[in-house]
Amino acid sequence: MILVLGVSLYTSRVLLQSLGVIDLGIYNLIGGIIASLSFLNSSLAGASSRFITHALGVGLVEKIRRYYATLQFLHIALALLFIFVTQIFAHYLVYTMLDIPPERADTAFWLLQFFTISAAVSIVSVPDSALIMAHERMDLYAYIAIGEAGLRLLAVILISFLDVDRLLYFGLFTLGIQLLVNLSYALTSRSLFRDERARPRYDKAIGSEVLGFVGWNASGSLSVIGYTQGINILLNIFFGPIANAARGFAVQIQTAIENIILSFQTAVRPQIIKQYAQNQKEEVYKLVLMSSKYGFYLTLLLVAPLLISIEAILNLWLGEIPPYTVEMSVLFLCVELISPFRIPLLSAIHATGHIRKFQIYEGIVLLLVVPIAYLLLKFAGISPSQVIGVYLLIEVIAQLVRLRIVATSIGLSLRRYIRYLLPVVGVVLLSCGVNWLIRNYIQGMDLWAIILRSVSSVSFVLMSIFLVGLERNERGQIMGLIKTKIWKRTSKH
Repeated sequence: MILVLGVSLYTSRVLLQSLGVIDLGIYNLIGGIIASLSFLNSSLAGASSRFITHALGVGLVEKIRRYYATLQFLHIALALLFIFVTQIFAHYLVYTMLDIPPERADTAFWLLQFFTISAAVSIVSVPDSALIMAHERMDLYAYIAIGEAGLRLLAVILISFLDVDRLLYFGLFTLGIQLLVNLSYALTSRSLFRDERARPRYDKAIGSEVLGFVGWNASGSLSVIGYTQGINILLNIFFGPIANAARGFAVQIQTAIENIILSFQTAVRPQIIKQYAQNQKEEVYKLVLMSSKYGFYLTLLLVAPLLISIEAILNLWLGEIPPYTVEMSVLFLCVELISPFRIPLLSAIHATGHIRKFQIYEGIVLLLVVPIAYLLLKFAGISPSQVIGVYLLIEVIAQLVRLRIVATSIGLSLRRYIRYLLPVVGVVLLSCGVNWLIRNYIQGMDLWAIILRSVSSVSFVLMSIFLVGLERNERGQIMGLIKTKIWKRTSKH
């Protein structure tokens, strides 16, 4: 994921230079709308991961085959439904609803078609990727992700040399890359887990169980789509494609960080579900607590150096920084600091299978950002960056709601949760103070200034984590591990 992060940041710079701010804003807008229309896929994907992993935890191969066959049937049906629904609204979205320059409307329409096919293919491949994840084959996931990043880089470089409609051809190349990626998941799954795969077939008993889970999970996915794309469309209506481009860059930085965190949390998710399936509640609590704390420290190590050099990094990355990008990037990075606490709770509630209350309350809270932002835009004239500030505040409130519901559902003591994660507050306060000093004393926009600030920031954050953020036994374990590594290396020489 670190390699993918580097490639994606470079490709974004080249893409901005090749497409320009307006076309890149259209690309982000259309891509976001397709993601919103495919909200049921994320719900079914969550169900695929949960049920296949749970069955693997129980250890019944025939049960895995039945779940796989039913999930594959449902995903194929969803892909066909998705294509049908998208075609109904495609013309209205592009030519009437969205603020797209008339001369680029036809290209945007075809871009929507490419994204539709790409999303449909991605939907069909979900059960195979869920099977790979359930077996915790993170190496395979990494190889495919690296291959995808390399192909995307090649596509970006290629269009920069083409004297054609670059936005249209990049959409076509993106479709081709998605086809290859999902073919890789299918072939890998067929090669390694042949005994657990089965032909698509609807099992009524399993279908009812899965669809019940999907129904409530879909409400949560719909709320996420509602507030993310609601914000995106509000920015488009009030400020045009330039604000969408700024949000696109800010979200890309956030997503790059989140992908690294997800690669850490994805390794924990199957274990949480398997341990819950085996009724090992104490192990579930430990996994939730430890992945929350260490996930946050990992996120802080990535986010802190970005925050103190964000303008210089954006300038180095993009060359010319679009309006609002700096402020939005800072706020989205702050939002990302909540993710390490959110993801383990989501894994835990999925493990129980009882997600109705969680999805209802979380969805209601998150969706509040759209009407609140609209009212503030309409009557208070807030800026695009302040819209993201409203989103950050709502995310904090939503996290408190998540914690209350999940802790009650799995029997985790809130006092234990707060006591274990309390050192995080000290680490944040100490890191903020030190980073403020670093930013004031090490100034400059060049690469060496960025490197010096980043090294200083990471060093002090690591020191804060070790001294304040860890318990005594955790520090002892780390020191013991370091001594063991040094002793082994010394003994070899």
